[in-house]
Amino acid sequence: MCVIAQDIPDRMRHDLYDFAEWVKLVGEGKIVGNSFGEDQEPDCIQTPEKFVIKNGKRALHMLIEVTYPDFNIKYQDMSYIRECDILAPKNNDVDEINSIMLSMIPGDMESYNSADKLCPTDCESNDQDMSPPELLHSLNLPGLPNHCLQLEVGAPVMLLRNVNQSLGLCNGTRTLNCQRRNSAMIDVSAMSYRITR
Repeated sequence: MCVIAQDIPDRMRHDLYDFAEWVKLVGEGKIVGNSFGEDQEPDCIQTPEKFVIKNGKRALHMLIEVTYPDFNIKYQDMSYIRECDILAPKNNDVDEINSIMLSMIPGDMESYNSADKLCPTDCESNDQDMSPPELLHSLNLPGLPNHCLQLEVGAPVMLLRNVNQSLGLCNGTRTLNCQRRNSAMIDVSAMSYRITR
């Protein structure tokens, strides 16, 4: 958790410490839960109000500001980016958080589109049986990247596939988008990690 960060205000550090202690108590089974049926084990834990960010127009902005204070200034600082993560249960939540955070980075956003042309083959095919490209572009399927990837120079990028494990480019590796090479390639710099056992 961010409790160990050195440059956060004392009040935030205290709030983070309280949250970390509450999570620890939940993990140890010391927080009593509720059950939805009679004579059943507890299956629900009430989160204290002080830890809840209420749904609203700025709820995600508040989550980002609490998790990454001064993101618009420190977004290229690798140690700052490595300190915390925002976990989301659904891809559309991740896309919304990414969109908000990208808008906070100064500079122009670049769009990278997937290929949407058929490769020529020796076999004859009936192109009329194919779905229109607009429909295919609108689909966001699990396990497949979106049609349009939007990035900015200096934006943190996380790999979602194993590209080259021997070079450390594997699922979960964080990089910084250094510059655009062409319409299909970017140069990135991998963030260094210290592995402790």
